[in-house]
Amino acid sequence: MQRLNLKRRQRDYCPWGKRLFMLYNLVRPIVIFLLKIFFNFKVKGKEVFPKNKPFILASNHLSNLDPIVLG
Repeated sequence: MQRLNLKRRQRDYCPWGKRLFMLYNLVRPIVIFLLKIFFNFKVKGKEVFPKNKPFILASNHLSNLDPIVLG
């Protein structure tokens, strides 16, 4: 019986996964920069989020940009 390697990330299973991950890492800083220029938004309370632990961030989407900003 073959053991499953549960430590592999989902992007390792998809042939486009590594390319999309690299694209995400390239585009994310650009989008953050543009959002800071064109929109005046501030993040309040980010110090309460754990640095090295997973957490769930829930939003009630007050605008159409919320999914982009939170992603």
